[in-house]
Amino acid sequence: MKTQKEILREMTFPQKVSHIWYYYKWFILGTVFVVGCIVSLIVSIASQKEDVFNVLIVDNVSKDAPRFITEQMKDRLHVTDDQEIRVDTSIHMDEDYNSSTVIYTSFQKFNTLLAVGDYDFIIDDGVVPQNYAEQDVLVDLRSMMTEEQQEQFEDRFYKKKNSEGQEIVAGIFIDGLPWTEASRLAKPKPLISIPANASHMDHAREMLQWILTYKEKDQTDVRS
Repeated sequence: MKTQKEILREMTFPQKVSHIWYYYKWFILGTVFVVGCIVSLIVSIASQKEDVFNVLIVDNVSKDAPRFITEQMKDRLHVTDDQEIRVDTSIHMDEDYNSSTVIYTSFQKFNTLLAVGDYDFIIDDGVVPQNYAEQDVLVDLRSMMTEEQQEQFEDRFYKKKNSEGQEIVAGIFIDGLPWTEASRLAKPKPLISIPANASHMDHAREMLQWILTYKEKDQTDVRS
């Protein structure tokens, strides 16, 4: 009985290729698939950018606001080519416009990402401060503001008691502010808050100050 080596020796090159493909097709395809996965993983890791700031806009309906935030914060934070600012618009909590399944899935995702410090800054309609301030997961925003700013924006404070019964400023209403108009946020009563475990707290403070001190002369046409 001839060995595989002897059989191949008697074949022409095209016959050898056909023979090998017939008997080893799945092994070859499997090897190519595994190698392809390894190469893809290596390329993905090599090209992955560093997250330097993550913003969440709950129930976002604006096409302009995410781009406005990304472009402007890149300049303010001097973001390099290997760094990235992310604006997450995948969370939906409005019961009037979303199904119970969508809301449940969103809350599950939000709770998970909030717990691991994935969010640095949150813009919503009040759902987050209302439901999470008592769990000590939000910063008292007064700690990031000057005394003058506290006096200036006091009527915009959303106050809530934490788990120890202490009143904190869990959010600030930003409707009607120059920044809100420039960003075209398209929310009737937007509220901003900052998670206590934000991974980039300095950048969250920078965005807070950007919103509070924004002047109309700084406006950029986000449609351009």
